[in-house]
Amino acid sequence: MCRTGAVFVAGPRWLPPREDFPPGRPILINQNYLASDITDSDIIIDGCSFDYTAMSEVAGTHAIRFRMARGVRITDITCIGGNDCTAMLGTVDTVVSRSKCLQSTNACFDHWEGARDFVVRENTVSGAFGYGILATGTDTSHATAGMALNGLIEGNRISGVGVQFAGIWVNGLGPPGSGASKVRVVQNQIDVGGAAAVCVKFSGSGADLVARSNTCEHGNGPAAIVVGRDSGGVPTSVLITENVIKDWRATAESVAAITSKAVATRIEKNIVQGGTYPFAIWLDGHNQVARGNRVDGGTHGKYLNTGNAVVTDDRPQ
Repeated sequence: MCRTGAVFVAGPRWLPPREDFPPGRPILINQNYLASDITDSDIIIDGCSFDYTAMSEVAGTHAIRFRMARGVRITDITCIGGNDCTAMLGTVDTVVSRSKCLQSTNACFDHWEGARDFVVRENTVSGAFGYGILATGTDTSHATAGMALNGLIEGNRISGVGVQFAGIWVNGLGPPGSGASKVRVVQNQIDVGGAAAVCVKFSGSGADLVARSNTCEHGNGPAAIVVGRDSGGVPTSVLITENVIKDWRATAESVAAITSKAVATRIEKNIVQGGTYPFAIWLDGHNQVARGNRVDGGTHGKYLNTGNAVVTDDRPQ
């Protein structure tokens, strides 16, 4: 769809070419963006760049905005500035890989409106003012409940996250029942650069979520990994395992490096290294299990729980 090496530049006063153009002043859209069902398919974007730095106001802009499309492959692109680099809405079978996003104001790689079967792999995020990667079920107006399904967020490198944002957030953000299910967040490296931001967050009415083998570094304020509530609800059946949290500082309000306020969360074999927080792990929900976690150094206690959790086979502090 674009030639390798092509650069698309949004001018300082760039406006959509026609009235029925979708919102967000995107540079690339699919032909049947307004379809009610999956219509377009087999779209390839490879090796081109998108530059919004000439625009003084980038709120709502998306370099690539696809909706109701199947079989999208986006590889080796670069986005500079703008609100989102890629926005996938209601899509099926999409892959965004080996791409770079610099200085976005919302999310570098975004999924909305119940995107299914998506992969976000081996991308690089630098200097973001907002989120690194998002996935949610509801539409962009937060008006309808939906569920994003079957996602893999793997091997991405995120450095720099906006204050009160998150490196990776899998969420609901809509009416009750909105969320994401069967999403795996695996082997990502996230350095929030000392900001008051979250590393990985799960919220909304989803289930079967996994955070495995991620590295979270240099947070200052909120917990590093959070399982909690948003307007869509609270997720269930969450596994947080084999993650490493380094030099994290959580305030008393956040209580711990890893926090779960959900039902049926398992927190297993994680390592918390250094840092300062009242507790390394906070369990505040029913049917939770903490097993085999390790705390190395730092200034903190180990667990805080409400009495509903089971702590077993734990490694010494």
